[in-house]
Amino acid sequence: METVGYDFLVPVFFVASGVRLDLQGLVAQPSSLLRVPVFVLALLLIRGLPALLYVRDLGWPATVAVGLLQATSLLFLVTAATIGMQVGTISSVTGAALVVPASCLL
Repeated sequence: METVGYDFLVPVFFVASGVRLDLQGLVAQPSSLLRVPVFVLALLLIRGLPALLYVRDLGWPATVAVGLLQATSLLFLVTAATIGMQVGTISSVTGAALVVPASCLL
């Protein structure tokens, strides 16, 4: 079951989510396009800032790498954006603005 889930269903979910990504709407609305760098900074700060706890043990280069690895959360953001769009809580443009930064940090 785990093999089928991770090797087949998860990639299908990501492909289907990528096909439905509203990039035209994101580019068409400049205010929505400005959300992308804001979300990138938020991801780096919220998810990457705790990596500073490792600086004493690992040094700066490894700490930066750990921070970037912690900041990538594509699976969570794609899932949250998809659920939010299906429920009607967020628009497809906001969903795209959430997914694009996570994809860039991947």
